[in-house]
Amino acid sequence: MAVTVEISGESYRTADNYLIKQQNGAISLSNIDILVLPGQAVPQSMESVQIIFDSVPQFFGIIESVDSPDFSSGYEVRRYRLSLQSGEVIFKWRLVAESYVGKYTHEIIADLFTNYIDPEGIDLGAIATTTRYYEEYNVSYMDLYSVLQELCDDINGAFYISADKKFYFQTSQEFTVVDMP
Repeated sequence: MAVTVEISGESYRTADNYLIKQQNGAISLSNIDILVLPGQAVPQSMESVQIIFDSVPQFFGIIESVDSPDFSSGYEVRRYRLSLQSGEVIFKWRLVAESYVGKYTHEIIADLFTNYIDPEGIDLGAIATTTRYYEEYNVSYMDLYSVLQELCDDINGAFYISADKKFYFQTSQEFTVVDMP
């Protein structure tokens, strides 16, 4: 299985150590070791990362920190450990100030996507149709993550960014159910 790490558009080879977690509706923390070859830039915090297994995206996130190897002779392998946060972390960095009158949850989510998520380069995956209706819904300078979480809590739903950089908003009826043997 070929594993590639793309950091801000540049491909890096992986080392043999990685732990990737993805949680629906929550920011997950992952780690991966990469090899920086001669001529490649050392990754920096806040760069976007996409981990690809056999040309299929498996993870999208942002670099939280980069641990540098200890250098003593100059002949060490340039192996860096990246601490990654899943893509949903970008929602923590955007403040929302909106007012809605006579809207369903999915209409509010669609507007939030257009105004705050789409400009981040995230495509629309799907927004589930909901039955929760708001006579008035006001948000005064809350981070987008908290707004999305509040709307999810009201309908027992979840949101996430997929590995191929698409935004999804689901109701609990759309969750994948796995039957136990």
